[in-house]
Amino acid sequence: MNRRRRDVRRSLLSCAAAALVAVVPSQPATAQPACGNVKVELRLHRFAPSQWNTTVLDMRLMREWNARRGNYGAPSYSLQELARVTGDDRVLSSAGMTDSLSAPVPVGLLKSAGTVRNPANTASRLLDGVVCVRADRSVSLLSEVRPDVGRRTPQNWQAATASCVHAVQAGPMLVDAGKPLIGERAPREVSRVFAAVDRERRLVLGHSPKATTFDLACTLAAEGSIEQAIALQGDELGGVRFGSRSGIDEKGWGFDGGTIASAIVLEPLPGRPAQRGGN
Repeated sequence: MNRRRRDVRRSLLSCAAAALVAVVPSQPATAQPACGNVKVELRLHRFAPSQWNTTVLDMRLMREWNARRGNYGAPSYSLQELARVTGDDRVLSSAGMTDSLSAPVPVGLLKSAGTVRNPANTASRLLDGVVCVRADRSVSLLSEVRPDVGRRTPQNWQAATASCVHAVQAGPMLVDAGKPLIGERAPREVSRVFAAVDRERRLVLGHSPKATTFDLACTLAAEGSIEQAIALQGDELGGVRFGSRSGIDEKGWGFDGGTIASAIVLEPLPGRPAQRGGN
């Protein structure tokens, strides 16, 4: 009899525990960070697809370009050298990360003019987004390739970026749907270059001279017009360069002399009005 009572009691406790589990609400995968009054300096320029053509360039092509000019020495893979080759009407930005300080070695997806030139890095938790340029010149940030939403297979990455004519894997994602994504304060305050898309679907290139990714994400979300943002080749190695005939009255931001694996290149379309200062 006592044994039977113990068995019934265990059964009732098991059922009660299961019921408690069933009614406990699930927690969100990523809680929104508490930004408070966090604010860092931002420099922004916005580029409408009706006025600018955006491409992604594999910097390994610099060797081929040099060879065509009869220069078979080791080329420089910097924004400075790229500006010299492409002309002074372009806007150039460092893009994906490189695995070498002396040569362009992409560490994530790199797609240029419809050709995949480097495969996606499906293991990295840092490179959790893609800058995607489509045939109509529109730019979007594919944050759905983040690991918390289960897109960490090569097949899914390929499907997610199939419509991208140009694409570069970067990260971390800073803002999505106008909300900051960085959940904790990073220890390093350094120069940071980023890409964003605003509510008018314009590409935004930006720079903060000294910020953590947490501070940058909070500041961009609070700015009010930014829908998505992602860190590009980061820290002190990243930069943006404005050509002297680009119509932008600034020379550049960050560092333009270091080795980069890929670049975002913006070419002005005919009839584009000049931009005077960041906004």
